[in-house]
Amino acid sequence: MNKNQDSEFLQRVYGEDTAEPVDLPAGLHDKLYRIPRKSRQKSWIMMGAIAASLAFVMLAFSLLLEPLQQERDLLQAEKDLRIALQYLQKANDKANRSLQHTLNDSLQSATLKPIMHTVYSVSSSEGV
Repeated sequence: MNKNQDSEFLQRVYGEDTAEPVDLPAGLHDKLYRIPRKSRQKSWIMMGAIAASLAFVMLAFSLLLEPLQQERDLLQAEKDLRIALQYLQKANDKANRSLQHTLNDSLQSATLKPIMHTVYSVSSSEGV
């Protein structure tokens, strides 16, 4: 129960060369059985502390990465907008060429053909 009994017991156990079973003093017996319980409790407390620390680090890391992710999203959106504007510019250029071609054809058939027809008619009638 006290330190003297524990030390006497240990002296008896380790001092003798025989391997005979020895009765443990009650105090030492209780102390030996409490050791695993304490270490188990400490290990669970330690595991909980590690898990909480890990969760905190992950949360802090995600909060630090969020602005970087937003910046990447903004850069990607800007790139997508530039591509879309390039396609719109190409479509606008194509529409302008088509409109100019249509207007030139329409003006040619509306003005030049009648004028040419009139000039041809006048020159043919004068020649007769």
